Amino acid sequence: MVSSEVWLAAARPRTLPAAISPVLVGTAAATRFVAWRMLAALVVAVAIQVAVNFANDYFDGVRGVDTADRRGPRRAVAAGLVRPEQMRRAMVVALVAAAAAGVALAAAAGWVLVLVGGLCFAAAVGYSGGPRPYASAGLGEVFVFVFFGLVATVGSAYVQDESLRWLPAIAAVPVGLLSVALLVVNNLRDIPTDTRVGKRTVAVRLGERRTFYLFIVLINVAILWTGLVALVALSVWPAMAFGALPLALVAQNRTADGLEADDPALLVVGLAATGRLQLLYGLLLAAGLSVASVAPGGFF
Repeated sequence: MVSSEVWLAAARPRTLPAAISPVLVGTAAATRFVAWRMLAALVVAVAIQVAVNFANDYFDGVRGVDTADRRGPRRAVAAGLVRPEQMRRAMVVALVAAAAAGVALAAAAGWVLVLVGGLCFAAAVGYSGGPRPYASAGLGEVFVFVFFGLVATVGSAYVQDESLRWLPAIAAVPVGLLSVALLVVNNLRDIPTDTRVGKRTVAVRLGERRTFYLFIVLINVAILWTGLVALVALSVWPAMAFGALPLALVAQNRTADGLEADDPALLVVGLAATGRLQLLYGLLLAAGLSVASVAPGGFF
């Protein structure tokens, strides 16, 4: 019997802000609010994120990508805490949960969402699975930006409005960039072990120093992009998200400390700080967009 603590660790809660933040921002950027649709969108996003994490644990475990000398937290399959078939079933359960909530949304907002969901599922499994996992080919960042940035944010607005608008698309960019930053700092920590097993992530290709610079650029562009979101919203309220800047500095400094000391534990601290940054930024931007919709404080 696998303990709940093992399953919780395998779900990688530090990565869940990448699923929560786009739903909050997309919902706030919509012109109307239907509570159950937001909750269903949250179920879809979180379940897909958990499925990606389970799939990564499963495929990297059975392929020998995760080994005993990896620098980050232990992985359940590679450590022998969960049998491969158990992890595979858990991945399927997470995808089924996402599908159930997605079908309910599609019935209410349009069946085109079924096609979008199918693409999300294929991307989730293809990240680490299949004959040529694209995470190993340096395309993981593209997947994260598209699906945990653009698709999740715009999709969350779409299920409310049942139409596409510019504001959610503009607001999706910083959300996606911070999701990519979360992946980049994770892969920064794993450069030595990924290099040994031939996993050619962007971090492996760039090396430690340039990967860190990429991390800095992603965070700072995301924060600066807030001004464009406020401009498109014709309101100063979305600028509330600039309040996440101190935590952005914490994430950068902790990651720099870990890189300088070559300390995986400090890099994990940087990863956790990046997750908190993404969640705080999403909360503040969503709050600003919500206030702007009921109490405009415009530029004009």
